Amino acid sequence: MSQNRTQQEIETPGGRDAKAVLPKRLRNDLAAWTVAIIALLANAPVLFVDFVFDDHPIVEDSVRVNEVQLEKIWSTSYWGSSERLNEYRPLVVSSYAVERALLGPAPGHYHAVNWLLHALVTVSVLFAGRAIRLSESAAALAAALFAVHPIHLDAIAPIVGRAEMLAAFAITGGVYFWVRVRAAESPSVGGLLGLGGCIAVGAFSKESALAAIPVIAVVEWLVVDRAGNRRTAFAATATVAIVVAAYLITRVAVLGSLLPSSDASFNSVANPMVGEDLSVRLLTASSIFGHYLRIFAWPNPLSPDYSFDSLPVIRAATNPWFWLPFAIGATLVVGALAAIRRRPLLAVAAAAFFAPYSIVANSAFLIGTMLAERLFYLPSIGICWAIGLALAALVARAGEGRFSSNQRILAISAIPIAVLGSMSFERAQEWQNEELLYHEALQTRACGSRSARSRSVPAATRSVSSGWGG
Repeated sequence: MSQNRTQQEIETPGGRDAKAVLPKRLRNDLAAWTVAIIALLANAPVLFVDFVFDDHPIVEDSVRVNEVQLEKIWSTSYWGSSERLNEYRPLVVSSYAVERALLGPAPGHYHAVNWLLHALVTVSVLFAGRAIRLSESAAALAAALFAVHPIHLDAIAPIVGRAEMLAAFAITGGVYFWVRVRAAESPSVGGLLGLGGCIAVGAFSKESALAAIPVIAVVEWLVVDRAGNRRTAFAATATVAIVVAAYLITRVAVLGSLLPSSDASFNSVANPMVGEDLSVRLLTASSIFGHYLRIFAWPNPLSPDYSFDSLPVIRAATNPWFWLPFAIGATLVVGALAAIRRRPLLAVAAAAFFAPYSIVANSAFLIGTMLAERLFYLPSIGICWAIGLALAALVARAGEGRFSSNQRILAISAIPIAVLGSMSFERAQEWQNEELLYHEALQTRACGSRSARSRSVPAATRSVSSGWGG
């Protein structure tokens, strides 16, 4: 591929040959190996983390996991009790049970799997970026940023954060295989199995994986050549529909409901919006949105716990913590809609952000926690794609110079990636045990429900904070 591509070629869905969506041979794919190694190096200290927070009830102390009760895992809720929240995540719990049987009760191997999974998700961000026709440098930058961002430690370091990573495959793998199937002359068994497998792995690991459906729909609309083979469209659609239907039918059979937990299932320590009226919830949801953007833009300080009084409940539209994030969000939405024709890839990135974020936004419905860094793992994929796309566009607009566009993007992004990587490495060391995390939460004034589940504090104060997004 020529490095002298125009801005229109970078952003126009037809700007690449259909074969370009297929991966290079992995052993010769320098970008894939590079971002994977970056992800592993930046997060290496997680290999030495102990059991923390929900790792205790879900993994360490779980009879289902310790006795490898796979049938019970697939026939009960995530928590294994009807008194717990309305969640169904049997695949990720099964992975803990299989590991327990093969490798024993120590936490090290669980963390090693999470560590490797984050590297795989990072590579899938690269592949999916290529599939939606980001330039090579834009896709690589997006994957590198995703690999090292410190906000992701909240999903990588706890063992139960594996659900976030498996759910991410529904979006990245789903997008990649969807484009691959649609670019083929006829439906391929491998492509359809890959598509269905990614959606199934995500959906049976965490409910937020269903955000892949609207993301794929936007990709079909703005990226795929819909004048192409209709058989591939039918086959891909049928595959996704069958997998989603299987998940929903199984969920109803086990839990008796498609819906997330009611507000009554949560407590006001974990989510202070419980019991508030809709107007207060919407005002506060804007503030939460602003806080997510702030800690993504500059991830310092971060906290393992944002429950209790760590964020204020907003009761007036005149509060700047409402109207400033609301103005930013409205601008982003308008910009994404305006980009549909002129910058379709930016609209795809916006869909990859807003679709999973809407599930954890505490607006349409409440989830069990007010805010958690791990919940930004999926939405951040869209932000990373948008940043890669924006930087590639800026470099292309500057015109050709002594160095190629890829070289200039590498030079511009090297220092920020290195800084974020060092921040992740340092923060990963703070996750070594619950005592360190508890003190960190105290220092950031965010010590509530999640920290209360630490065994560093009295058991009587522990409580559950979860939900569809938890």
